[in-house]
This record gives sequence, structure tokens and C-alpha cells, in this order.
Amino acid sequence: MRVYGVAVIVALSFLVFAALMNEYHVWVQVYFPVAGLVMVMVCLAGAEFRLYTARVAVERHAQEIGFWEAERQANRRQRTFNQMWQKLADSHGQPTVPEEVLKDLAGLFGSDVVAFWSADTVGKGFSLRGTHPLNLQSATRLDKIAQVSPCFDELQAHQQMVYLTDIAHQSTPAMAWYCEENKFKQVILCPVLVRSEVVGVLAFFYQEQHEIPAVPDEEMRAAANLFLCYL
Repeated sequence: MRVYGVAVIVALSFLVFAALMNEYHVWVQVYFPVAGLVMVMVCLAGAEFRLYTARVAVERHAQEIGFWEAERQANRRQRTFNQMWQKLADSHGQPTVPEEVLKDLAGLFGSDVVAFWSADTVGKGFSLRGTHPLNLQSATRLDKIAQVSPCFDELQAHQQMVYLTDIAHQSTPAMAWYCEENKFKQVILCPVLVRSEVVGVLAFFYQEQHEIPAVPDEEMRAAANLFLCYL
């Protein structure tokens, strides 16, 4: 509004000055309304253009900030992935996964609990190799669930990520009971594959349902593949 006000004042000042300096006052009175309207419109158009260019500059600056922030976040996530890979490689053959890795995964994907199982060499069960936050009672339950219930059968059949949002109907009673007790409303299961065999499972538990966009979905797959260097 300030720009528009200045434009009107400038236009009127110019017209008044022109009227006072012109000796043909009669003709000035005749054309003054038309000239005044034209001058005001020109000044308002200039003011509008000035506001438009300022708005474009602000939007461009915001886009640049968003671009650099996105690049910074991507670099940070890549560094985190590299550090997790190194920790997992250093833990190759160990009975448990470093909790720092699972903690980083929970932070990257905003999950309340992260757990990892590896396929048993004998039989078709899975053994828990780590969970975050570390809770002995919860870890014992998760280990038994994978040992005695076929909660990963769908992963083995389709070899793709599985989204459990209606856990009572999509998973086994043991898994559904565990999730109900801990108020988990969504579970995302990511298979770790060697050829066509599921050799591990990375799971993210959420107390609130989340819509996972395409990029984190791909990153979850990449995170699961990191565990190949641990197995």
C-alpha cells in the first residue's frame, strides 16, 4: 500500500506542476482528468511491477535457501549412511548389531523402535540381532515373535517392503499383541535379500501412522541393504 500511495502522490504532483507551468489553462482543464487518469495508471503499473519484481526476488531467494538446505540434509544423510556401513562392517560376525546404527536409523526415519533380525542357518526362523531403544523385555518378546510365529512369511513370498497399518489382520497374533501392548499403529518391514532369499529383516515401529514418501522409501531399502556387510 505504501508503494501505491507514493505512486499516486507522484502522479498528482506531476500533473499539478504541469498545470501551473502551462499558460493554456482552458485546455489544461479540459484534458486534466484524462491526463491525470493516465498518469495515475502509469504510476500504479510501475508500482505493481516493482512489487512483482520484489516478490519474485523473495521467492527465488527462498527457493535457493530450500535447495541448499535440501542439499545439506542429503549430504548429512549420506555421511550417516557411510558411518553406519562402516560400523556394520566392523561388527561382521558379531552376535548383535551396534545400537548406534539402529539409533541413527530411528533418527533418520522418525520411528519409535527399530529392530533387526537375521535368518537362522538352521530352520526357517529369525533371530533378533538388535533393537533401539534397548529394552531387554521388549527384545525378548521380539526375538520370540520371530522364532515361533510366521510374521515374515509375506516378506519371503513377495520379497518387497511390507507396510502393516492394520496389524491385527495383516500380521500374526503374536506380532499384533506386541504392537497393541506398545501402542504401535504402523510397522514397516524391509527385507535384506541375497538373490531371492530373505537373510534379514529391518523393522520400523511407529506409534502414529506416517505416509512414507518415495525418497525415504528408497532410503529404507538402502538402509536394509547396509546390513549385508554385517551378515
